[in-house]
Amino acid sequence: MTDLIAQRVMGRQCSRRERLGIEFGDVLDFGEEHGRLIAQKVSLENPFDALRGSLRERFRELGFETTDEAIEAMRGPVDLPES
Repeated sequence: MTDLIAQRVMGRQCSRRERLGIEFGDVLDFGEEHGRLIAQKVSLENPFDALRGSLRERFRELGFETTDEAIEAMRGPVDLPES
């Protein structure tokens, strides 16, 4: 009897996870709002990773060999203090 109940509960939980897009191994952050338990999926990806290197080709088209060259051309040379 217990196994049958456990299977039904797991089946419902599985369909909820699928509907919410939660997969095995996802990290959830739990909090409370107005007396209700709230769970949010935590993104472990850095949103800037997709942008890394995206201007490299454009800088090359403009005649710069490196990103540093392009940045220096935009802001001018940097005077570093002598040590």
